[in-house]
Amino acid sequence: MTPTTKTTPEVRPADPGTAPETTGPPPAPAMPPDSGPDERRDAFVRRGPHESPRDYDARWRDEIYQGSVPQLTVRAVATGTVLGSILAVSNLYVGLKAGWSLSVTITALVLSTALWRVLTASKLARSDMSLLEQNCMQSTAAAAGNTSSVVLVTAVPAWMLVTDRYVDPFVLVAWTFLVSVLGLALAVPFKRQLLHYERLAWPSAVAMAQTLRTLHARGSAAVDQARWLFGSALVAGAVRWSIGNTFGWWKLPAWPETIALPGRWGALGVGIDASALYYAAGALLGPRVSGWMLVGSASVWLGFVPWLLSTGRLDEPGYGAVMFAGALWAGAGIMVAAGITGLFLQAGVLLRGLRGLRRRSAGGAWRDDPLRRIEVPMGWAAVGIVAAAVGIVWIGERGLGIPWWLSLVGVVVAMVLASVAIRAYGETDITPAGPLGKVMQLGYGVAAPQALSANLFGTTIVVGSAAVAADTSANLRCGHLLGADPRKQFLAQFLGLGTGIVIAVAAFGVLVPDPTAVGTETLPAPAAQAWRAVAQIVAEGLGALDGVARAAVAVGALLGVGLTLGDRLGPRRPAWWPSPFGLGIGMVIGFAQSTAFFVGAMMAVLLRRKLADRDEANDRIVALSSGGIAGDSLVGVLLALLVALGWMST
Repeated sequence: MTPTTKTTPEVRPADPGTAPETTGPPPAPAMPPDSGPDERRDAFVRRGPHESPRDYDARWRDEIYQGSVPQLTVRAVATGTVLGSILAVSNLYVGLKAGWSLSVTITALVLSTALWRVLTASKLARSDMSLLEQNCMQSTAAAAGNTSSVVLVTAVPAWMLVTDRYVDPFVLVAWTFLVSVLGLALAVPFKRQLLHYERLAWPSAVAMAQTLRTLHARGSAAVDQARWLFGSALVAGAVRWSIGNTFGWWKLPAWPETIALPGRWGALGVGIDASALYYAAGALLGPRVSGWMLVGSASVWLGFVPWLLSTGRLDEPGYGAVMFAGALWAGAGIMVAAGITGLFLQAGVLLRGLRGLRRRSAGGAWRDDPLRRIEVPMGWAAVGIVAAAVGIVWIGERGLGIPWWLSLVGVVVAMVLASVAIRAYGETDITPAGPLGKVMQLGYGVAAPQALSANLFGTTIVVGSAAVAADTSANLRCGHLLGADPRKQFLAQFLGLGTGIVIAVAAFGVLVPDPTAVGTETLPAPAAQAWRAVAQIVAEGLGALDGVARAAVAVGALLGVGLTLGDRLGPRRPAWWPSPFGLGIGMVIGFAQSTAFFVGAMMAVLLRRKLADRDEANDRIVALSSGGIAGDSLVGVLLALLVALGWMST
């Protein structure tokens, strides 16, 4: 799982006929005509959902879109490629060491701002990059820095652990690139429904947009926002430094990663995470989603785990053991079932996507689409999906030994589960790559029990493309808030893929010169160990799971379907109605992390009550949260680089 969190509470236009839902303060009144562009943009984001999707798009084009501003420039793409490639190496190392990765987007934004201000001050550049240039830059950096993690941190080392064989680097580059292109293309059919019309939170996207605007803002209000953002970043960075550094000269007390309760409850993982990352995410997500995340975690660690211990099914409450005993299967079942049910209930998303293939024609609704000249064409998505599918099937059979039909199954499943990943990321700010991967491994175990390469590499078709689709959607949502050209930003994301993958594969060859280097004390590869374990467990198919795990899958699936149907088809649901993705994510992360999410959400609620001006409260929350995310991620990357260079012990 990748805890890259990282919104301002807002109201978004709903589909016609749906009840409005607010996740924050009441809608702001319309701004006067002479208000500044940032004020109009804020009012747009918070305006009530009383218009059709077409009217929403037309208003966005007229009031927010900034097509004349430089965006997709050579320097933006070059800066994003360089920074993303550097951070890709850091992410690879952290993934092989700890099994998780860091968000690169806010880190890249801060680093690029500092770089170009130095270049401008020294007369080596005529001007800083514009806000929308940096928006394209962060899309390129995200593509370069994040796309290779799933394959190189999970499937490849797991394959080496099982077979003691290396994978041809050219095959790795081709496979990872094609899987990433598939994910990039799969984000397009769902873009407008999930990014424009539905009222998902998108914490990372709003944090990125706020960080960008703070870095480029001028005036007293901007200075005040910057002070809160950078002050929060300093505190979060100091906490992360105290948690993670191992320098011998550091004499101040170190912060523990998790502050656990003493005694029996602490042994069960009851406590709170000390890093700022989860508090910031909770403040942006709000109390509903964060609260149901806590309920999900409590049901596992305070209910399921004691039952496992009392019945002798579990000796010690370790995270991995608890997950495989049933928690992971229940959480994954909820999320997958809820996502597929929601997609079925919104069949119009797919129908609009199919109609989009004919949008180049002179007739039809495409002529009346307000965004027809700037939106990412569905034809691009169709070409990308077909090309990636053909390449995946060919490389899979020739280079990895995966039967062609199993690769094709992976592509088809990826087309369905991409929407699950995008929706989960938009609602909870966590991409459920781990749970989706385990479910897919189970499916491959049933379809082809002895096909190890399909179980490992075939799973990355779904997990890798889902992660890229979610990441692409978050970046496009950030651009939507800023008025960026979606077509140019999409191209920026595509341009970052190739270089980052080549650099990451080359770095993998340096870190893992032979199969014996992985699974050691130096490079334990915990995520790969989990993938290997699941591959071996499900070699016999569904029967390999015990009765508890099978029951967990069934109960989770029923909950996911029931909660989604109740939300979409029932009468107007109350504000506390369970979030299936919040509940599912809570089941597959630690109790301490869920507690921190909830505490952060409640701190934001208290701040809103304390400040009479709700707009000021929202701005303060976003600034503090964005700073906390930026500070934690920047120092996290710094610590990883220090370890990778051998300047700090692990």
